[in-house]
Amino acid sequence: MKRATFAAPALLLLTACGSQGAASPSAGGDTTPAGTRAPDFTGRDTSGATFRLSDHLGKEVVLLDFWATYCEPCKAEFPHLRSMYDAQKAKGLLVVGVAMDGPETSADLPAFVKRFGIDFPVV
Repeated sequence: MKRATFAAPALLLLTACGSQGAASPSAGGDTTPAGTRAPDFTGRDTSGATFRLSDHLGKEVVLLDFWATYCEPCKAEFPHLRSMYDAQKAKGLLVVGVAMDGPETSADLPAFVKRFGIDFPVV
């Protein structure tokens, strides 16, 4: 029997208000519980604008979706992400697609985003 292998899509949900639990202050005085805050990153979206995660933390619930243009399961989840984003963005949900494509396919991202009707930010 032949087994199919594929890369499963990965999601990371970052809440705007943190979570309950024991907080441990860091050197900077942050009392966010350990392991609940993603490190900041900056990237270019498909229109060339700069996206900074820190601009959204504390203001919205951020769902980071890591995917690649060649990942079939990733393509299958886009309609569900679009639906969730459209239904919840007015309540503060921000879905951000993080394309993991390399230099050989990154130039195809704008056309890919348009073809799949992705209306949330893609970096």
